[in-house]
Amino acid sequence: MEWTLEDVEEPSRLYSESFFIPPEQERKAQDKGRKVRLHFRLTNPVEGDPRAERMWVEITGYDLAAQQYTGVLINAPTSLKTLQAGDVVEFISRGNGSRLWLITTSVSFW
Repeated sequence: MEWTLEDVEEPSRLYSESFFIPPEQERKAQDKGRKVRLHFRLTNPVEGDPRAERMWVEITGYDLAAQQYTGVLINAPTSLKTLQAGDVVEFISRGNGSRLWLITTSVSFW
């Protein structure tokens, strides 16, 4: 796979003054229509590529049994070739290395 979603809890602990993420309870309580920012980390970046692309996903659903969100990618990636705006992304608020991660919960596009 060309990308994975980055676990940003550790960087947030290390750089808490500049790398804010909402509390876990808030990250686990997102509603349909909410926009979240995910860090799509490139698995094999080439020279000139960023380490990760930060992109917005609009939540379209939540599977209670799997504790997994579904959303639609809003941004058009610049470095990732296997993703495009409108793609469906499944993610959880926290998991292990084989799962995906919900990163932040903001509705602002900056």
